[in-house]
Formats: sequence, C-alpha cells, structure tokens
Amino acid sequence: GEGTIDGQGASFKVLTDKKPAKYYNRPFVIRFIECNNVTIEGVTLRNSAMWMQQYLACTDVLIRGITVFNHANKNNDMVDVDGCKNVVISDCSGDTDDDGITLKSTSDHVTENVTITNCIVSSHCNAIKTGTESTGGFKNVVIDNIIVKPSAVKTPMSGKPEGACGIALTLVDGGTMDGISISNVIMDGPEVPIFIRLGNRARKYWEGALQPGVGKIRNVLLSNIVARNVKSTGCSITGLPQYPVEGITLSNIRLEFSGGGQKSVDMSMPELEDQYPEATMWGALPAYGFTLRHVKDISIRRLDMVCETEDVRPAMLLSDVSGARLTEFNGSVSPEADAAIVLASTRDFLLSGSFIQTKTKYLLKFIGGQNSGVSITGNDLRNVGSLCASKSKTPV
Repeated sequence: GEGTIDGQGASFKVLTDKKPAKYYNRPFVIRFIECNNVTIEGVTLRNSAMWMQQYLACTDVLIRGITVFNHANKNNDMVDVDGCKNVVISDCSGDTDDDGITLKSTSDHVTENVTITNCIVSSHCNAIKTGTESTGGFKNVVIDNIIVKPSAVKTPMSGKPEGACGIALTLVDGGTMDGISISNVIMDGPEVPIFIRLGNRARKYWEGALQPGVGKIRNVLLSNIVARNVKSTGCSITGLPQYPVEGITLSNIRLEFSGGGQKSVDMSMPELEDQYPEATMWGALPAYGFTLRHVKDISIRRLDMVCETEDVRPAMLLSDVSGARLTEFNGSVSPEADAAIVLASTRDFLLSGSFIQTKTKYLLKFIGGQNSGVSITGNDLRNVGSLCASKSKTPV
C-alpha cells in the first residue's frame, strides 16, 4: 500500500554500557522471523533506530517498489536479508548511512535463490554487501541493473560521504559463497568499487554453536560495470594462505580512479584474517587498480582503467595467484611505476590482447617467491619500454 512508516530512530540512544552496545534496545522498523510468503510493496520507510528491515530465515519474500531513507542512528542499513530462501527485491530506492542492500547468514540457514534488480542505492558504507555474518553461506544470487550514487546526506555518522564500497562480497564467519552473478551496475563516487574478501573472523552465531572454520568463495561473476569518480584506495580480491578465493570472472568493466597514489605503498600487506572486512582495511593498496592475493582460477576480460591524476603504483598486483587470465586489458600506467603489472609467487599467468595507454618503462615486474608459467601474447606494447623490470629466472 501507500504511505510512510517513520521509525523516529533518533529518539533511541546507543547504550554503550550494554553488550553488544551497538545493537542493544534499538528496534527495527520491520522484522520478520521464520515467515513464509512475505510481501512488502509500495511503502516509504524512514528513520529507523537500527536496520530499517530484517528478514530472518524466511521463505518466499517479495520486496518491491519501496523507498527507504535511513539516517537517524547507527547501523542504519536499507534492507537485511538473513538466511532466507526465494527472495525477490526489485524497483526499490534507498539512501542510508550504513549498508544498502545487505545479505547475511547469521545462522545455519543458507541465503539462497535471491534476485535483486532495478534498484537505486546510496550508502555511506557499502551499497551491495554480503557476508559479515556468513555461517549458513550464500547460494544462487543474481543482482542486475543497479545504480549506486552518492547520498543526499553529506555528513556521515559512519562510512564515507560518497560511500565506502560499491560491491562488497565478504565471507568471514565460515560458510560457502557459491554462485553469485552481478551485472549492469553504474557507480558514482565510492572509495572502492569492488571488494571480494575471504577472512577468518570465525564468530559464532550463538554462544553454544560450533566454531566456524574458514569458508569458501567460488563461482563469482561480475560484468558490465562502470565506476566513475573512484577514490585512490584500489580494488582487492583476497583469500587466505591455503584458502584461495576461486573461480572468479570479471568482464566488461571500466573504472575511473582519481589517482594520486604513491610508490611508497607497502607491497607486503598483513593478512588481517580475523578483522572485520572493509574495503579500506589495508589503506591504500599496492596497486591503484586491482590487488589480487591468494586467488585461484580468475579470468579478467575487457578491463579498462584510467587515472585522473598521475598514480605511481602499478595497475595490478598478483600475489600467490594461480591460473590468472588477463585479456583485452586497457590501462594507464605512470612512467614512474615499477611496472604495469607486478607478479609475486604467481603461477600460470596469461596476458593477451592488451594495451598500455601511456608511456611506461616496464610491462612486468617479478618479486618474491617463485613465478612460473607466464605467457605474454598478442599485446600492443608500443608504449612499453621493456618486457620485464629486471632479469628474471621466470621464463616468459
């Protein structure tokens, strides 16, 4: 139906003397638990004291044509779908201080068979997010036709004015993420456009539960994505030693970065495996475009990356990566960068059909650990001074 529900969220204080302080005694505007055939349609929702709405362990959920404005308190998410099955979210718009469209799995219920389409999302934190609670895992999720734009509220209580991240796929409390497809996304202004993270915070969903082990992220497809006015942190796809993120495909992606990164950024990132997953958790990354670490079987095709101002970091860093295929890459690289692409302990890497737009000294640089199976074929190297930054034992 029509009409507005206003939660008067600013009236509820965050009681810091209680555990957990940030959630205590603050109600949701809408909360359904273990319900079937739930429909939320056509309403406007404003000013929750907590998340605007949570759907926990529900089946057959339809959320369509709603408008959300949530800037009244801490933890002001747009919508949280948690351990639900058969979910459709469509034709919605939201402007939130905290995360926008959020998929969680705080119990042994899998969040599965979810479609999200035709939505406009503004968030000071993450516009599209999964997995800060992940025990049950995520399966069969399709997200399509999304616009991510800056919030109308310029002063955030959390996050960043233009948004922390556009697409954040995280898994840190066990579980498996398998079968995620995200396509046709336009972003304006987030600090980080793409963040994929397998960690090991291993938080139990209730005190008597078994300690979750390291989860799995596999079979993730991201395609047809444009991000403009992106800040200088860089994108990352990271797993853990012995636990790689695997089966990742990125295609038809154009990213326009602000640039300004410095060469002094440390190439040796700490693992931070037990920390809360945030796209900015390492600060400025070693590469201005993509930093890939502990990744297996990744295909990147038709990736365009440019910097508005000079950035002396490489375009990409691959560390402990096996089976990487980079085709039709089109990127700018500063003449002061160590190389366009840096490889560290990388096995079976193919670079083909690519073009470095700007004059740069080296195409590749090999650092730390054994690199093997590197193939360079059919690239336009007119702007590249030399193939490798230094003599290397790695056959190319």
